[in-house]
Amino acid sequence: MDFSWTADQEQAHEAAARFARAELGSHDPGADRERWRACARFGLTSLTLPPEHGGLGGDAVSAARIFEGMGYGADRTGLLFGLGAQLWAVATPLRVHGSDEQKRRILPGLCSGDLIGAFASTEPGAGSDAGGISCRAVADGDSLVVTGRKAFVTNAVQADVFLVTVMIDPAKGWRGQAGLLIERDTPGLTVEAPIRTMGLREASLADVVLDEVRVPLGQLLPDGHAVFRTAMEWERALVLAPQLGAMRRQVERAVQHARSREQFGRPIARFQAVSHRIADMSARLETARLLLYRAAWALDRGAEAPFFGALAKLATSEAAVASHLDGLLIHGASGYTEELPMEGDLRDAVGTLIHSGTSDVLRNVLAGLLGL
Repeated sequence: MDFSWTADQEQAHEAAARFARAELGSHDPGADRERWRACARFGLTSLTLPPEHGGLGGDAVSAARIFEGMGYGADRTGLLFGLGAQLWAVATPLRVHGSDEQKRRILPGLCSGDLIGAFASTEPGAGSDAGGISCRAVADGDSLVVTGRKAFVTNAVQADVFLVTVMIDPAKGWRGQAGLLIERDTPGLTVEAPIRTMGLREASLADVVLDEVRVPLGQLLPDGHAVFRTAMEWERALVLAPQLGAMRRQVERAVQHARSREQFGRPIARFQAVSHRIADMSARLETARLLLYRAAWALDRGAEAPFFGALAKLATSEAAVASHLDGLLIHGASGYTEELPMEGDLRDAVGTLIHSGTSDVLRNVLAGLLGL
């Protein structure tokens, strides 16, 4: 097994970290659209998409390495989470399952940053239980009429186009689902007020109401279950790559602080309670990194990766919360203030325990894939 990076991957990783320090160094939520376009110009929105539609045609492992660099250089990971949600849960299912016309119409705008996409699947009564969605689409001539509500939609506040999972034939259960591409200005579609969250605030959340929204049949992706599965497979595997960079930044900051901060006449690094805490942070980081890149490796080989994606998302989210909390505690009272980034890192990390499947749901997924 080869754990080395190519020269191109390392160069891209370092360029991503430099870009993030320069462009994402502060976390003003009001600048999302401008920063989104800047990230699109850098290539974040097009890393793995086809060149014929404006993409860079890269592989999943290299894309994860770039997102890791971004998380290392940025102050917060909310915007990077939103960018990843578009790339993995909107653009990728469209690339895999969309028609040629749909791809020609939507993918170039997603790649360039002219369009922002949102995946609308969760409902008030159905989250990871995709088979329980109640949003209905009824055929009417050459259109589908959609009625329902989608909840906690990432990127909804800024989104120009939504990839919406709907139920067409309830008698077939999850086999009766479809995906629909719906533009924001379609009559009957309403994006409600932003939902205030504890962290990941730049990845704006809002509910989306669909009140007899008429959608042409040309915007239909017929196999909704396949759309959902692809979205979850790629998003769970890769959306937390920025957290690897954030955890690395946290370890380095903790080491520096432990060496320079003195108590009782010696650096606190000399106290085993502190040094062991930092050792645990490093172990979590390396474990999460191996699992995430293992999932990316599987995706690059065309293998189905629901197991490795779920494992990577579970391990990385829980490692991030534990390590950011440890980093805060190592800094003592100053770590609890807004003057240092630990409290913001921790708030962002808590959100990763919920998005794309909670830890409890992912354990159920893994158990099921193990035949339990």
